[in-house]
Amino acid sequence: MFKLKNIGRYLDAIEVEERTLEIAQKEHINLLKITLLKLALILEAGDRFNKYFISLEQTEFRQ
Repeated sequence: MFKLKNIGRYLDAIEVEERTLEIAQKEHINLLKITLLKLALILEAGDRFNKYFISLEQTEFRQ
């Protein structure tokens, strides 16, 4: 039960971050995408992970 409760919190966090991404100022967008990338990795959400990973490829955060 505890594990499912945490997953719900991570899903809520992703929803909040995605809504924030829609209204974020330009200088904060990449930082929000990094947060979403981390949350997607925790939740093993491959489609979301790929989406944000690809969107960061052409930025200064690419390694």
